[in-house]
Amino acid sequence: MSGFKLEKEAKQAEYEFLKQLDEGKINLDDSSLFSEIAENFLNYIEKSPDYAKGTVCNYKGYYNNHLQMLHNMKAKNINEDILNTWVESEIKNGVSPQVINSCRKFGMAVFTYHKKTYKFNPFSELDKRKEPKILRNRLSLNQLLEMKDICEENLPDFYLIFCMACLVGMRLGEYSALTVENIHPERNEIFIKQQYTRGELKARTKTDDSTRIAKYPNQLNEIIKWHRKKFGVFSGFLFKGKDENKPISQKTISRRFAELLKLCGLSENYMRVHDLRGQYVDLMHTADIPISFISKNIGHSGINITNNTYTSILNELKDSAMEKLGNMVFK
Repeated sequence: MSGFKLEKEAKQAEYEFLKQLDEGKINLDDSSLFSEIAENFLNYIEKSPDYAKGTVCNYKGYYNNHLQMLHNMKAKNINEDILNTWVESEIKNGVSPQVINSCRKFGMAVFTYHKKTYKFNPFSELDKRKEPKILRNRLSLNQLLEMKDICEENLPDFYLIFCMACLVGMRLGEYSALTVENIHPERNEIFIKQQYTRGELKARTKTDDSTRIAKYPNQLNEIIKWHRKKFGVFSGFLFKGKDENKPISQKTISRRFAELLKLCGLSENYMRVHDLRGQYVDLMHTADIPISFISKNIGHSGINITNNTYTSILNELKDSAMEKLGNMVFK
């Protein structure tokens, strides 16, 4: 579209532009195209330690696959009407509300990064699309106990991860990054301070609030001891991958859980490992543990996030609590 005869010529021009931009030889101003300020932002986050590889990859996908309509527009000319036209086009093409909202988030980040040049952020005026609730399956207590026994017998290498999922409620990447040194059995505590995602160990958790000291029941200490003895884990990563110097990958954890589901007579898509965080919240509420403690233990910044994330679970438990109250008064 820019007059290049060969693709490699276009790529070379792009490379030289980004290089000059990175070196500060090109100044973006209010006459710049959206593609220029977006690529400047992408170039920044690709090098920034504050952005995970997954986030960068997703943002690139939104920019390249969903925001082409805006690429050759001057950034200062983008307004609410243009963005609403873009949204209508995306809906017509069958794009989900989740993707549209993610594109909106990317656009807001682009303009925020260039806020010295653009005082007005058009994406902030765009209404967030209502996303349909994704209902995840949960296990009854009997199912959970049966699954625990089947896991211990058939998938011993996965047994500790499964127990931690139900009794600590960690995130997927947090299991992979967990080390022996992070566990303090004398206090029944796990210091969660890093994550392993997309083949990279990050010396930080998903958010600042996710860095935490998580408490766990005393019974888990025996399972930790058993796991370390059986698999010869004396130091370093608690769950090792094929390469002893690397932790188990998230894909391997998910694959082992899918195997466990099938052994229990359930579809491998019945639920994800991450859904066991909801199971953990369920168990804690059933045990009458305060929501403030649960929220802190799973690494949420506040109880509102926990409430909003696990609304269906908490509503069901509220109904159950009211039924118990009624039975107590009207025996």
